[in-house]
Amino acid sequence: MGAPRAGAAEASLDLPIGTPLGGFSSRCKALGSTSKIDNRDSAYALSFMRSAGIHTRPQVKVVWLEVGGEHLVLIKSDTIYSFDGLVQTISEMLEAETGLDLDGRVVMSASHTHNGPANFSDQIHFYLGGDKFNPENFQRYAKIATDTALEAYAELRPAAIGQAWQKDWDPNDRVYRDRRGDNDNLAVWDDVPPGYDKDPYLHLTRVDDAATGEPIAIVFAFGMHGTLLGEENWMYSTDSTGGVEAVVQDQLDTPAVVMHLQTGGGDASPAGSDEDFARAESLGEYAVDAIMDLWDRTATSSEPMRLETASRHIDESRDQLRVTRDGAVDWSYAPIEYTVDEDGNYDYNDYAADGIIYGDDGEILSPIDDFGTASGAAFCGSEVPLVPGAGVGTDVFPYSGCVRVDFLKGFIAGVFELELDTFPLPLPEDLKAGTTAVRMGPLPILMPDGEAVEDDWLVAFFPGETTGMFVEQFRRRAQAELGQTMAMAVGYSQDHEGYLLIPEDWLVGGYEPNINVWGPLQAEHIMEGVLTMAGDVLGTTDKREDPDPLGLVGADDLRRQGPARAEPRPHAQRRDSPRRAAGVPAHAARAPRQPHRARDLPPGAVCGAARLGGRRPRRRPAPGGAGAP
Repeated sequence: MGAPRAGAAEASLDLPIGTPLGGFSSRCKALGSTSKIDNRDSAYALSFMRSAGIHTRPQVKVVWLEVGGEHLVLIKSDTIYSFDGLVQTISEMLEAETGLDLDGRVVMSASHTHNGPANFSDQIHFYLGGDKFNPENFQRYAKIATDTALEAYAELRPAAIGQAWQKDWDPNDRVYRDRRGDNDNLAVWDDVPPGYDKDPYLHLTRVDDAATGEPIAIVFAFGMHGTLLGEENWMYSTDSTGGVEAVVQDQLDTPAVVMHLQTGGGDASPAGSDEDFARAESLGEYAVDAIMDLWDRTATSSEPMRLETASRHIDESRDQLRVTRDGAVDWSYAPIEYTVDEDGNYDYNDYAADGIIYGDDGEILSPIDDFGTASGAAFCGSEVPLVPGAGVGTDVFPYSGCVRVDFLKGFIAGVFELELDTFPLPLPEDLKAGTTAVRMGPLPILMPDGEAVEDDWLVAFFPGETTGMFVEQFRRRAQAELGQTMAMAVGYSQDHEGYLLIPEDWLVGGYEPNINVWGPLQAEHIMEGVLTMAGDVLGTTDKREDPDPLGLVGADDLRRQGPARAEPRPHAQRRDSPRRAAGVPAHAARAPRQPHRARDLPPGAVCGAARLGGRRPRRRPAPGGAGAP
């Protein structure tokens, strides 16, 4: 326990122009070369089109919290995804500079802009989303993030912190909207209409200076893809979420870090009006009143509280993938027999599944024999196989479109100039998923129904594209299994595993299931690992998890080599029972499949931005009311 302190800082993520933009595989030379504007070359790109300009500079934003000697470093960047190798390197660099134990206490989260620098990640299968790993860009990124975090650390001062929720804050879909029509007839919970629609919640964390009441940081969260500008864009842009951050920033009379975090953004598209760059600002104009109203209503406290953090890599080995829902189900994959020859080619001995996914009552049958691959698979979710003969042992939808990773390795190796003998299968990055859970409190929290309470806040940082049903399932399971009301799930954090869908949602197919590796059980298996970690670890102060228990991040890996560091500089001096309930019912009735609905994105933009409307008066904290020390 201790009184909270906080510091915040931000800086431009100045990676070189010419670095490829992440998010659209069609920018790869082998898959379309969209966004090409000329024949320029770049030392920072290999198989993707090069960036060639700036609309808005990608940012690195940091909020550093300290409570009773416990630290949490929250880093958010305008990039497509996160990478656990980067988290580890930045943690080590910060430890070297500060002398603090920050193992498992550094969280990195991405905005998911599809127009930010990409090739800092050494996850081979995601080279298809952002080009081959570039060590120099990795090191530049690590240095910028570390320096920005150190600035936030130097600014630590007594803080007053509070939180608030608002449900149905964008009822007319002016800011964001559900894009996943495939699950519109899927009924998972008895008290929610089929399809669930977009995740309806806005969350806000208010961090003020305890002495002056001036804002240190505003951290707001809702889910929205960063896809306004489309695949033809060739300029750096903070895209949709950056547009909202900029307009919120305009409301403040004093400098503060304004940070957006993603919740159920995996299946939510940006809405807005106008076109291209102006559309990004329109999102901010439509969102700002709700965000600032919630900020005005958020009470804060500088009283002693707790801060506990746990981090763990969840084992994703195929034989470990299981979903139990606290005893309500028992879903796993059926064993398969296969051989691997000396050249690394897999032979599944004409493996064939029975083609039956559901039982007579619509329940998912287990063990699941339809996912017949030892190396994982991509491109699932469609009726027609992308590559005939490379599937997972069945032609039953949605497994019909799957392509085994062992079949794809030759294509990936050829496109990105990899030696096949350096292409181990399963890929090491597919065997573990980096996660973090944080408990902080007691805090004043304004609940969605308007009730003001004092309670702990539980937030989990997930390594992928958290979808609406996924974050709702996490809230329900955290309530039932941990007694934690309105637990929060933040996506695109710590690592990246692709789309995170609960099994019922994955099995209705569509676009989202085509970008993950371990099929319908992967996402909720990760969720169960986080719930177990939160129950086992949070609530203690002397137990810390090994951030790499499987030994999958090699100590001599190039990605861990940080840039040369200057002499340490002075910084601010350091001052010095969960309960379990019944399982969550989440039975899904089998529903007719919906045709895949393509993402409706505007064409790429190549022109300047227009400003919408006049500038609102800047806001000051409400004196003597919510937010006052």
